[in-house]
Amino acid sequence: MGIETDWNCAISLRPLESDGPDPHRMTSNYSDWDVKARLPHGVEAIKRHLAEVDNVPLLVSLYTDSTPETISEMISIFQENHEVVMGVGSSLKESNAPLFSKADLAVALQGGVQAFFDQQIPHGKELPVFSDEDIQFSHILNTLACSFRLKSTRDGADSQGKHNPEPAEAEDNATTGGTASVAHLIELIRLGRRMLTNFCQMNTFIFVSQLFLATLILASYAVPFPHLLLSMVRAGFVGADGVTLWNFVSASVPWTFWAVVFGVWPLLIVAIDEAVKTHDKRHLVRYNKFLRMQFDTRLGMWSPK
Repeated sequence: MGIETDWNCAISLRPLESDGPDPHRMTSNYSDWDVKARLPHGVEAIKRHLAEVDNVPLLVSLYTDSTPETISEMISIFQENHEVVMGVGSSLKESNAPLFSKADLAVALQGGVQAFFDQQIPHGKELPVFSDEDIQFSHILNTLACSFRLKSTRDGADSQGKHNPEPAEAEDNATTGGTASVAHLIELIRLGRRMLTNFCQMNTFIFVSQLFLATLILASYAVPFPHLLLSMVRAGFVGADGVTLWNFVSASVPWTFWAVVFGVWPLLIVAIDEAVKTHDKRHLVRYNKFLRMQFDTRLGMWSPK
């Protein structure tokens, strides 16, 4: 496979529709890259590989040339293959908001904007752009679907903290000063409804079980099961006129019938069963040989042996 080597350690989410130069790799174009690579390129190729070959694209730990659209499609692919997706990203990018809501678990990194084109951004309430309130409002809007928000320290906070230490309750991390997000509230409502539903189901099960047991007890007293069983046993041994039932059956049914039922028919069933098992075993061995041949030829270049 070459997963541990340089040419199969990553999957590009950019489709190979053009042979233009690739600014992200030290190769001239995608055709040069594709000479050694055995993994698919692009989301559609990944879907086709998963459907026709194996699940190796889901085992690769690095995906390159990603865009918000391709990331969203990859999240859907992982979820369709019963994987749990955790999304981690910046809370300042508005394109991360739909990705946070689509992932199973979202963690937002609340990093502050300190520079713009290598120039320090001034701070203040009267500034027309990039005020602290605007950045905080952007954090809130982009992280509505996030379960956790990790705050980062501002530039120079370490040096300032040496001279002006802040109290413990003002520490800026993921555990102190946390606020419940909309995702937390929705999760609490969902869990509350589930617990209420489970409680109703439990009461219904207890009621139905008790009703079933009570019905059986009532039926055991209402229906004369012992008397009926005893009457059937009596009818099996003695007829109404005092003649035994076995003598009546033996006189009415010829002996050839009993010979066929108890002698020929079981042997015939056993013979047919053995023939069917031999036929199925021969086809199973042939099918296993065909699968081994197909794996060694077609899938041998894609899947690990």
